[in-house]
Amino acid sequence: PTPEPAPKEPTPPPEVLPSQVVRHHCAAEAMTSEDRCGQCGVPFVNDEQGLGANGDAWHAACFLCSTCKAPIPGAYYLLDGQAHHIACVRVKANTGPLGVPAGDHPDCSGCGKAVNAGQVVIGDQSYHDTCFTCAHCMKPFDDETPFTLDPPGVAAGLYHGSCVVEAAAVFAAAEPCAGCGEKAVGECVSALGAKWHRKCFVCAHCNKPLGADFKEGEGHKPFHAACLDEVAEAAKEAAQAAEDQARQEHEEATQGREEGTPPPAPAEAEALANCGACGKAIEGKRLSALDKKWHLECFVCEYCKAAFNEADGFVEHDGKPMHDACLDALEAEQEQKQKEEAEKQVQEERLAAE
Repeated sequence: PTPEPAPKEPTPPPEVLPSQVVRHHCAAEAMTSEDRCGQCGVPFVNDEQGLGANGDAWHAACFLCSTCKAPIPGAYYLLDGQAHHIACVRVKANTGPLGVPAGDHPDCSGCGKAVNAGQVVIGDQSYHDTCFTCAHCMKPFDDETPFTLDPPGVAAGLYHGSCVVEAAAVFAAAEPCAGCGEKAVGECVSALGAKWHRKCFVCAHCNKPLGADFKEGEGHKPFHAACLDEVAEAAKEAAQAAEDQARQEHEEATQGREEGTPPPAPAEAEALANCGACGKAIEGKRLSALDKKWHLECFVCEYCKAAFNEADGFVEHDGKPMHDACLDALEAEQEQKQKEEAEKQVQEERLAAE
């Protein structure tokens, strides 16, 4: 008779999860006489039911969790070549994945906040234990339910296998997030006539999360009330600076003119000082930017038509001034339009082929 292997001492739960943690699911299989159990070494008889897991064959009673020594009936994590129940591989407090010191933890891929304790690590993503849930139904994963990471056709995240089809339909019909431009699925908020991912609904000035007491600012963007006041003050200072600059340029232009010299002819004046936006001659205060002269009220973002503030400044696009965020939005729209046109062309070619 084959001697029974000596029982192994229970090992404590791992302090730190390795960088690559892969969830597996053992499956019942019909074995042959060439198969031997990976634990007890006893061969199977033909067509005997066993478990196929971790690249080996096992009796159901022999495929045990390396932490608690209890049988694993379904899903498990493979850590350093050993199988563990999902519930046995929670990271303990005061330590991060890969030995990251306390206070220097990664952000949770579920809620975006720092992960300090009770972590689960999947590949290069970290989760709070309470955030380790399906991105579609928001229910937690258990030992019996397999999941998939970043399946095609849905937003990145973890999903129950049974939720992927429904999540893909929701994802296809979802409108874009007003913050990042990606599909607004998962935990979202509705504000300013648009949908936002919860993590994208932040103040346009300080970039910190917003609550229900937000205020609408330039470009239909959300702000903290205090931040909106700060932006308004900065805009006021920028307008004053532009006025001062226009006054200085006027004084410099007239300072060297000899007494009795007639002013420039109307055609010459128009050629020297046409507004870069409306094209009309500038009389009075003006602003110099992008090698052009502008009416103060005409120097606005080409995309959202809002004025600029001194703190954010502006960027140039095709000779026109734009907010940096507006340029990002314009490029995203152009990219989406190109994508839709390409998809339409593919669809037309498919219909023509049929």
